[in-house]
Amino acid sequence: MTDAGRQTSLEVQRSLGAQLDAACEARGLIVPPLINMCVFSPPLTISQDQINDMVDIIEDAIKEVENDFAKG
Repeated sequence: MTDAGRQTSLEVQRSLGAQLDAACEARGLIVPPLINMCVFSPPLTISQDQINDMVDIIEDAIKEVENDFAKG
């Protein structure tokens, strides 16, 4: 935190990554954050349907985190 009580840019980025991880995990997808990035490690045998599910989950999670962030 800065002396004004606001989070630094890196703290905000880490918080966003953690929120996105939590939102994905609540939907059944584990994507450990690396600061503000999601780390995907699907198996080499993943099916197209599973890839579609993964993308749908991450999209929903991003929308949730975006809405929470906008609310402040």
